[in-house]
Amino acid sequence: MAIPININDLSENVPYDDRANPNANIEDLRPTLISNFLYEVKSGLYEASKTMPLRDLSLNMRIAEGPPEYLRPLNVGLMFFNERPDSYFRYARIEVVDKPDETGDGMTEKIFAGPLDRQLRDALAYIQNYIIKEKITKRPEVAEAERVYNFPYVAIEEALSNAVHHKSYQIAEPITVTATPERMEILSLPGPDRSISDESIKMLRMVATRYRNRRIGEFLKELRLVEGRNTGIPSMIRALENNGSSPPLFETDADRSFFKVIFRIHSAFAGGTRPDPQKATKRKKKADAETTILMALRNEPLPSHALAAMAGYTTHRSGAFRRIIRGLVDEGLIAYTIPDNPRDANQKIYKL
Repeated sequence: MAIPININDLSENVPYDDRANPNANIEDLRPTLISNFLYEVKSGLYEASKTMPLRDLSLNMRIAEGPPEYLRPLNVGLMFFNERPDSYFRYARIEVVDKPDETGDGMTEKIFAGPLDRQLRDALAYIQNYIIKEKITKRPEVAEAERVYNFPYVAIEEALSNAVHHKSYQIAEPITVTATPERMEILSLPGPDRSISDESIKMLRMVATRYRNRRIGEFLKELRLVEGRNTGIPSMIRALENNGSSPPLFETDADRSFFKVIFRIHSAFAGGTRPDPQKATKRKKKADAETTILMALRNEPLPSHALAAMAGYTTHRSGAFRRIIRGLVDEGLIAYTIPDNPRDANQKIYKL
């Protein structure tokens, strides 16, 4: 006897961002936004997109599905290629609240809407320009000036990008960033998937076995707005460490109804003890070298001696340089082209 299949049960197994939206039409996708995306990610489909019918283009990009007479855009298509995604997904936006005083005096609130990648970029630009502060201290015993930030930008970028990636767009609540004189909090709903244990959250080792929004993640990764292979949190922690800041705090409840990332302000901005100048200088050199290496590997694999020279080391055999490479390999950010023979003359390093 055949067992009847419930179509609704099947749809529940498809992530929400990958489902067709019955309340929208294919014409709600904007060709200019699609073309701009294809140009930015250097897609081979870009030139064809200038003349290809919208229906064919949408099917090629897998942002629409259905028979010709009932073709509907997928939710992810509306999130990235419609000017007002919040028309379909209530409060699909980022709100940034700056509270210079706990009483609320002088508080400012900015709302960032539009396609997900645009609102993310705009919110990050606002935070970088108006909330993140730099403090420079010149000490006679140290050659380089000491530079620290109240909140390191890279850590904020990782946390906010992750919030956009993992938020549920079925819940009518925005992502909220709140900055106070003591901390910055990034709140999104709901909390982490239950495949991540409470202990893993406490230990800042959150490795997901499944994703809430796999298609959103694909688009953000193509735009280089999120890290892949669960490397976002290690990058966040490293940025805080290099800045001399405290580790982040992750909060959720027993029902996993929310997720909050808390960054405590650097002690130099909170009247605390100044960081050790020598340690700050070493952290800055390490951070600059890591950034240089990762940027150099964006387009092609390179040998270690070339990377060492770019990062300011006289030789790739330098202990400090080798520790940086080993750390980036351990974090899953880079890898060797010939992993079985590290000393091979043709050995190169590439970015994952």
